[in-house]
Amino acid sequence: YGTLEQDAFRRDFSVNSLYFDPVGDRGIIDLVEGTRDLENKIVRSIGPPETRIEEDPVRMLRALKLVGRYGFSLEAELKEVIRSKAPQIAAAASGRLLEELMKIVSSAHGMATFDTFHRHGLLEHFWPALANEWAGERTGPFLRKILEERDRRIAAGDYSTSKALALGTLA
Repeated sequence: YGTLEQDAFRRDFSVNSLYFDPVGDRGIIDLVEGTRDLENKIVRSIGPPETRIEEDPVRMLRALKLVGRYGFSLEAELKEVIRSKAPQIAAAASGRLLEELMKIVSSAHGMATFDTFHRHGLLEHFWPALANEWAGERTGPFLRKILEERDRRIAAGDYSTSKALALGTLA
């Protein structure tokens, strides 16, 4: 609802707020410097990061998925907010968290995404049991190796996309 401009400023990150005019002559429509951030591989919040994360803690997951999947980095203020607000992920709706989890485990970027969650202090709040295994001296390297292999197979197109199998990989 609303105008294109209103929609652009409701988005979470600048790189997620780019539009394309397929019938006119405007090409890419960028109202929030998302093209610059895309070129520089930076995840930048639209509006104050603290406000945006407090509005919707799932945005932390979405930001870190961009880092893990595409090798982006977080804008400094957003990085600090995620680290300080990570415990708030537990207050997000379980259905939304499950949806995000299923996207992660069904992609070819599970290892990089969970590692990013771990490095930014979110994994222990998003999935505490996995965080304990991830940090384990014996289990951590094995778990990461399994995820790397699964990601490789998914990327090659020769692995089942079964959600049950994906979750079983981490059990």
